[in-house]
Amino acid sequence: MFAELNSVLDIHQNCSLDGKFILVTDNQVDGNFIVSHFLSLYLKRNNSVCFLAFSQSFNHYNNIGLKLGINCTRSREQKQLVFIDGLKACLESFVPTRSDRTSSTDCRNKSDCAFNFVSEVTSSPLRNLFILVKEQLGILASRNCPTVLIIDDVEPLLDLGLSAADVVDFLNYISVYLKVPCQTSTNCLLVRTHHDTDIDDERCNIVWTHCVHKSNLSICASGLASGFSKDVHGQIDIKWKDIDGEIEKEESRQFKVEENSLRLFAIGTSAAVL
Repeated sequence: MFAELNSVLDIHQNCSLDGKFILVTDNQVDGNFIVSHFLSLYLKRNNSVCFLAFSQSFNHYNNIGLKLGINCTRSREQKQLVFIDGLKACLESFVPTRSDRTSSTDCRNKSDCAFNFVSEVTSSPLRNLFILVKEQLGILASRNCPTVLIIDDVEPLLDLGLSAADVVDFLNYISVYLKVPCQTSTNCLLVRTHHDTDIDDERCNIVWTHCVHKSNLSICASGLASGFSKDVHGQIDIKWKDIDGEIEKEESRQFKVEENSLRLFAIGTSAAVL
């Protein structure tokens, strides 16, 4: 994980993120490094993690994690991490195998059923995916540790033809389920989405606006307004909300992503963008 980012976020060893809705937003820059930061943070804290991935493969997160001091493969083997490969499942739904073609009505397993919205039109397209996520969260609950659900990211669902209402409903069902009282833990939700200011996409804007409204902590990674720089990759804007939903604290930094670290600068202090 990135110590400098934790410092700006005011996250320390005893700081609890339990019960929070964390929103990670991309704006003309790849914010995947923020997701990897939180994945490493939660695994190092021995939290249980359910990871629903539509952006990258498991190997991608595992390779990045090794640079940040975690081993996703070992965490998965130890039942601390559950990885739902939505990217692969959606691709396979477009190119069915022979066993898929021999059975047009029954899914081979629960994972297949969860992604049938890719090839079938239903009134509740994400219902089976919600059921799959709920079952995996139930399995993780047996560890009696705080649990986090990471969704990286929701925009591919829109690219697959789902409506903004479908995605918002799915996130609402997930949020409500995560707030169901557990015996010894409180669950957390982290969602990554996009909000490119140079693209007018109504469905993306609806989902993003919903997530902003629901979030307790919002982290937006944006490209530099002045253009590309090899020494500064962009800007991070952070907003914490209080229990009433009002902005309690705001921080902004410019950043540069390095091989296994993240450098943060106060705005205007880097010579590269002066």
